[in-house]
Amino acid sequence: EELPPSQAVVAESDTERAEHPSEHDGLTDLADLIGDSSLVVSAPRLVYPLLALRRNLEGVARVGIEVAADGTVTRAWVMTSSGSRVLDRAARSNLAAWRFDPAALAEHGQLFQKDVRFELR
Repeated sequence: EELPPSQAVVAESDTERAEHPSEHDGLTDLADLIGDSSLVVSAPRLVYPLLALRRNLEGVARVGIEVAADGTVTRAWVMTSSGSRVLDRAARSNLAAWRFDPAALAEHGQLFQKDVRFELR
């Protein structure tokens, strides 16, 4: 399965993920910044993967992201797996498509983490 070019920054391998230097400490949790509407310019709606729906898969993936000075996501990696590669890939792809306000990044930094929850209702 190929990712669109706009999401090519998504880390696909465990090796690539483990080598990312900012995976350890210093990531700001995006949940703590939800009240700051100026930070996130665009957050596309999360799409539940069809395969995960068919298999009744649920889970929460914690994803780390690195944001460039222009507000685009340059890296996205799984910090804690949902337990499903399908859900992990969808979580990374979703956050890789987010866009941030460059001016707000000066205040909040450029490294973030977010829990992406997949629940069937």
